[in-house]
Amino acid sequence: MLTIRSKSISLSGDSTVNDQVVFAFQASINSNNPKEVQFSNWINDHELYKQNRKECNSDYESFQDEVYKLQDSMLLSAETL
Repeated sequence: MLTIRSKSISLSGDSTVNDQVVFAFQASINSNNPKEVQFSNWINDHELYKQNRKECNSDYESFQDEVYKLQDSMLLSAETL
């Protein structure tokens, strides 16, 4: 018998320099418990990342802000149920 134990929403993004993905990131929000959010990130090109660290980290912060906005709306929806 099939049992679905959890559902999640996944988001992914990246920071590019000259059309090349330098820094990539991912987040997952548990749909059953939106308080649970997980982030991960990885560097695809260490040299370009070093040269563009400020921009890459700014992109990652913007990504996190978007994830938290979505999480906040999910938490608000869960409260009204």
